[in-house]
Amino acid sequence: MSAVARIYRWEIAKLLAQKRTYLGLGAAMLVPTAFVVALVVNNKGGPNDIPLGRTIRDTG
Repeated sequence: MSAVARIYRWEIAKLLAQKRTYLGLGAAMLVPTAFVVALVVNNKGGPNDIPLGRTIRDTG
């Protein structure tokens, strides 16, 4: 095994052992989901007064 592969394996093992790695991944999935839910719950169909709001509403 090369030195680079050994170091890469060690760093991945360290990341998997950290709780904040999983918290970051969870937040990365939760925030967009909450945004989509807020758009669906909103009766107006989405934001029209912000940049790209119409595009978000039209494309889903």
